Amino acid sequence: SQYVGSPQNAAGTHYLVGDLHQRTTSVTTRVNYAFTTALTLQGYAQPFVSAGHYASIGEVVRPDAARLSDRVRSFNGMERTTSADGAQLTLASAGGPLRVDNPDFNVGDFNANVVLRWEYRPGSALFVVWNQRRAIDDSGLTGAVDELSRELARAPAASVFLLKWSHYFGR
Repeated sequence: SQYVGSPQNAAGTHYLVGDLHQRTTSVTTRVNYAFTTALTLQGYAQPFVSAGHYASIGEVVRPDAARLSDRVRSFNGMERTTSADGAQLTLASAGGPLRVDNPDFNVGDFNANVVLRWEYRPGSALFVVWNQRRAIDDSGLTGAVDELSRELARAPAASVFLLKWSHYFGR
């Protein structure tokens, strides 16, 4: 069981835990190519997508109980409602309803770097660097890895270009 939140109502603070079902996919790729000893190209790419859904959520009623079923009272489907926009979760509990942010999540991240290095004379080099990052954080998606990957590819990109020059002034 994973911690979900600790909302309050008239009966006091309630500690919520849930059964997290999570699917995560990631790949890290590196490519190095040397055109000559003085000219190289390096590439790095890392896509990452993860979706999590809390199949059941329960309230800790007896934290010192030996068995999980005695420690946590699970909310059934009739006691659990989600707001129209999917952002809030309302649970029926003694002392009034409990409201928490919906703990379900869909996240994705993509990072890529390409570096071209040219050593135009011994000890002196020019680096041309390109970096790109894309990210999504949308709990409204279904959580399918292929859907998250497509959304990540369509997400706005933040790209950075960089030039670095180092020159050795010695003989």
